[in-house]
Amino acid sequence: MSRNTPRRTLWVALVSASLGCDSVFTEPFAYGAVDVTVTLPDDRGVPGLDLTLYSGSRHHAYAVTDSTGFARFEFVPEGPLGVSIAPDPTFRSAAHPDGYYQTFRMREGQEVGVDFEFIDTRGTIEVLVATESGTLLPGQTVELYNAWEGLARAETDEHGRVVFEFLPRGDFGVRVVASPTCEIRPDRAFQDGLVVEAGERFEVTIVLENC
Repeated sequence: MSRNTPRRTLWVALVSASLGCDSVFTEPFAYGAVDVTVTLPDDRGVPGLDLTLYSGSRHHAYAVTDSTGFARFEFVPEGPLGVSIAPDPTFRSAAHPDGYYQTFRMREGQEVGVDFEFIDTRGTIEVLVATESGTLLPGQTVELYNAWEGLARAETDEHGRVVFEFLPRGDFGVRVVASPTCEIRPDRAFQDGLVVEAGERFEVTIVLENC
């Protein structure tokens, strides 16, 4: 009996070791991927937006949209997830305010596509400078300003026109500050209260006298 005892003990030990190894190793797990696309209504991509992949209050990963408005999250686990977009001074969600995030449920190894539509909030102010009879005036110096300062100056072209583009949200005004041909009346040679909020385009005509 004493000679058999070590063999029984060794056999039990090997069985125990085998069970222990099985409990350490788990089944292979396939991660998924999330493709995010952010576009404008004309299908142009929106670059430079900060994205977060999250579940509940936990942030899993971060990304930034490229020049085509695309970003990809890889090694994404299964479960309930969401993608959010940080507020941006130039672009905003077309479904404001709820269009800054989307939630979904991820399955193991799945590839999910998430699409957002945004609006370019930059505005345009076009200024025409004309005489009282309606003749358009080239070579007139026009200034773009806000409540604090002058922002830009440009001369009207051969059609009496100057355009200020890609303006951020704000309250703007325009005025003629120099004319080689006409009188500038301070009480008439301006237009203010041009509020850019969501890509507005303003067309302003300023009339000069004694040209």
